[in-house]
Amino acid sequence: MLQNSRWLAGGALDDFGWFIAVPRTARVWASGARDDLDTVLRDELEQQTDSLTDGCCESGGWPDDAEVEVTELKVRGNELVAEIALRFNEMVASACRDVSFAEKRHRWLTLRLARDSNGAEIEPSESDSQRWDIADRNSASDGE
Repeated sequence: MLQNSRWLAGGALDDFGWFIAVPRTARVWASGARDDLDTVLRDELEQQTDSLTDGCCESGGWPDDAEVEVTELKVRGNELVAEIALRFNEMVASACRDVSFAEKRHRWLTLRLARDSNGAEIEPSESDSQRWDIADRNSASDGE
């Protein structure tokens, strides 16, 4: 289970997510150039991987080599909704000061951008299995 309050209790937004600035994406969307929208969003998010990976390290390490992928992009009325896959290595210190080892991490996020805003709401995606309860993970579970 994710252990950082940013993910579980929210950051600057509310109990479920936080805001991230995506002004270039907002401008491209407002201009109507939808062909480049996913590329611009990915580029903008890749510049902010520190914010996206904050609190995702489960073993007390630090994030490294973060990659962002826009897996789905939809326009729903006046809202742009993107599903984001975030992959990175969590570098964990070992007993040897010069040696760290890497643990692969993968997070799924949902980004929501209102048409009249430069800031997008980011929240853990429903497809992030690390947020599921036992009943969600096991179809044979009776919820107990």
